Amino acid sequence: MESRIKTTSKELLGVAISDFALTLLVEFGLAVGTTVGYIRTAAQALETWGGPCELHLRANNRPLKKVLDAANKSPAANPRQAAPWNADLSDAARDYAHTSHGQAHFDDPSAFADLVDLGFFFLLRVSEIAASGNAADIGPLLARDVCFAWKRLDGGWTVSADPDEGPRALPDAVMLRIKGSKNDGSAAGVVRCQHRTGQPGPCPVLAAVRARRRISGGHLPLFPGTTGANVTRFIRCAAQHAGVDSNIFSSHSLRRGGTTSLVARGKMKIAFELGRWKNPDSMNSYIVPGIEKYEGISSIMLTRVSMVRC
Repeated sequence: MESRIKTTSKELLGVAISDFALTLLVEFGLAVGTTVGYIRTAAQALETWGGPCELHLRANNRPLKKVLDAANKSPAANPRQAAPWNADLSDAARDYAHTSHGQAHFDDPSAFADLVDLGFFFLLRVSEIAASGNAADIGPLLARDVCFAWKRLDGGWTVSADPDEGPRALPDAVMLRIKGSKNDGSAAGVVRCQHRTGQPGPCPVLAAVRARRRISGGHLPLFPGTTGANVTRFIRCAAQHAGVDSNIFSSHSLRRGGTTSLVARGKMKIAFELGRWKNPDSMNSYIVPGIEKYEGISSIMLTRVSMVRC
């Protein structure tokens, strides 16, 4: 009886999971990328007794076709395994953008360097900032999603969508309306803020100012022409320019690096808020312990402990 169930289920497995995918897309309104994850999990669970299968399209639904094509491919590497980005690498990315190699391989390498800075400081997924690709379901980060603020002497703030319409040459803070977060079911977007660093090196405010000045209309993407693929390519080129192994980096390195930098300085709550996770356990997998965390631990372990013997 068990063998018969397995045989029948193996034949129907692809169709059943395809129907499940269609339900997630149409009835629940899930994004394509999220649906792919659910489908792969379901297929892996059922294949333990049903055997391997290939998912088949049973309805004329373009998003469903996209899901099934992606699910039939080998799963990509876990983005949480990407090496974390840091400020030194952002400096290298800015330097790379001005090299002949950077100018030859990217239409506007300086725009990519600004995207990298914003992704790092705001803990962004590439789907939340790139102009196309994974962001297509919700829509990319637009110029009108960026707002600037100048602090007044009375403690209040002057806010403007134009970085050149404030009381001083440079804004003190930048705000992004981030759309497409996994826990933003209504797609209304959430607002997060970063201030000017006031130090040499990468700065979220300066990156946002440069990016906004490139765009003429608020309805346009803040970083036109960017995709998950070419953002990862730029990141790896910048890492190679810095003299490190470029293959360990991806677009998710920005989110992981920003998280790690904040937690290393005791800013766990800020990291959780900026990253927009549903729970702290989800965030913990992004954190890479720094060398400083273990300073003095080996000495502590030399402490003699009296063993209790029964």
